[in-house]
Amino acid sequence: MIARVAPLIRLPRSLGWFDYRLQPDQRVTRGSLVAVRFRARLTPGVVLGTSDQTNIPTDRLRSIERVISTTPYLPDPFLQITEQLARENFTSIATTLRSILPTFTRTMPEIPPAPPVAVTDQAIRPFLNQASGSDDEAVIVTYRRDQTKYNLYQELISRVTAAGQSSLIIAPTVQRVGRLAGLFPRAITIHHQLTARQYRQNFLATRQHVPAVVVGTRSAVLAPALNLGLIVIDDEDADEHVQSEPSPHYDSRRVAVMLARGCRAKVILTSRLPSLVSQNYVSRGRTLDAAAGDHAVFVNLEQQRAAGDFAVLTEPAMTQLKSAIRQRLGRALVVHHRRVAFGSLECRECGLVPTCPTCHVPFRQVLTRLACTHCSIYQPIPARCPRCGSVEFRGRGRGLGQVLRELRQARLPARELKPGVVTFPAGTIGVTTPAHARQLELNYTGVVITRFDSLLAIPRIDADEQARRLLMTLSSRCQRPTDLTVQASPTYRRMVEQPLDPRWHQTALATRERFGYPPAWKLIVLRQRAVHRPGGRSPAAVVQHVRRIRPDVWCSDPQPSPGRSRVDRAGTTVIVRTRRTIPTLLHTLLANLDDSWTITADPVELR
Repeated sequence: MIARVAPLIRLPRSLGWFDYRLQPDQRVTRGSLVAVRFRARLTPGVVLGTSDQTNIPTDRLRSIERVISTTPYLPDPFLQITEQLARENFTSIATTLRSILPTFTRTMPEIPPAPPVAVTDQAIRPFLNQASGSDDEAVIVTYRRDQTKYNLYQELISRVTAAGQSSLIIAPTVQRVGRLAGLFPRAITIHHQLTARQYRQNFLATRQHVPAVVVGTRSAVLAPALNLGLIVIDDEDADEHVQSEPSPHYDSRRVAVMLARGCRAKVILTSRLPSLVSQNYVSRGRTLDAAAGDHAVFVNLEQQRAAGDFAVLTEPAMTQLKSAIRQRLGRALVVHHRRVAFGSLECRECGLVPTCPTCHVPFRQVLTRLACTHCSIYQPIPARCPRCGSVEFRGRGRGLGQVLRELRQARLPARELKPGVVTFPAGTIGVTTPAHARQLELNYTGVVITRFDSLLAIPRIDADEQARRLLMTLSSRCQRPTDLTVQASPTYRRMVEQPLDPRWHQTALATRERFGYPPAWKLIVLRQRAVHRPGGRSPAAVVQHVRRIRPDVWCSDPQPSPGRSRVDRAGTTVIVRTRRTIPTLLHTLLANLDDSWTITADPVELR
């Protein structure tokens, strides 16, 4: 008997599984875990199937060293999704399994069989449909306040657990995993900050405990929970739900929908403002709590500047912060778009901004040097403008340090909130960036956004969507809607006061359709390392071949790109744009590229 085994190591696309001979006393099935000898090394592997025939000569066929799990370690629905992810992301099945499964020791004892599970008749499904507001297998539930969402989670999972089915909660960050795990005393946590031993023990516990409540980050979406009845994607709009590096690339929201079809489970995605990508293939359901009328107090920056107020915190914003601190046990927050001062240099005479000669991205000022964060190129700061020779060559942009100085000059207690800080004492004003402000699950008596225009200037097609979501998040954590003050130019007054204006949805979809972004288009990014195999396909040859076999597919010219490691500091990037599906001819071409190419579909950095 021959077993087809995928060793749990990273292998090129051309490999992925190998034939091994079974001993007479060994019994395996699809999904079993075994130990095999691969390249003079004992390695665990997953059995993909068995057969009586092989193309390998008998004298060269190796035997399976040991059977770790006689029963399926990965249930068939999970294994089918893993194989589909490998095909879609142009990676080997071995690489895909290695990125999902925990690491194993060489002397790992045999895994006991999973307990028998009685298949339920889905009697809990009517309750889940009523709670989510839709009969579909996947539905988006909107909310405003965090506590309302947590109450829904507790109600759903208590009913599902009582019915004897397992539940799976996917959170965007590790901090949110800890918050959600505290709601369920017997929850099993799976995330990347666990040690290898803890990760392995918790992963095995998901298949040994039925019913189980599993709470984790995106890697936990393929935890082998038996008799799965409910999958919850918490804050589905977060970028952390998408895995870009290392390969394989996958979207945990889409994987959850695929898993629900195989396990006959229900998927509930929660969000304050659902992402356009999710709305493209998931229907809208119930709204937990209605949003208030006005979300913020608008401060016209142009009017304040005309009146001579050039501070980062204008007079109305400073008044709001003073009023918030005077309240008993008040806690205020200031959200500023930049952590460090002088993000780049600018000539005050001719407007020159120094850029990197390789990738043409503006230099960042790091202490006394100019640095390119993409290419790791450093240059000294010139004393004069290279174009006009002016001495008015200064840094532009003010960071959190300037905000702290203005607050201390006004004799207000303030502190900078660095990444990792999840709370700060009452009676204090916290100063942080938008990315960190979303992770703080605190209630405030006053919040100020210093420059709303800068949130819309980030190089992302969904900057409008992210800015609206930040407004709704901060407004929901204020005691009153008027506790949120937003400083912006008059152009964005309607967006600040009405972030849920239904007209923006059609406008955003039309913009993505025009420029070729998801969900209207499917993006494929091809990257070739600078150090590649001789005789492989060059980027120019790949572009020429794509344009010849598929004239209807848009393909960019080869562009230089930054390297991904210290060994490979530069490379070449090609972007391919298609309509939602990859044509068969194009898929065959991309699958046959040599190992110097990496392929990513719908990457986060291009959204």
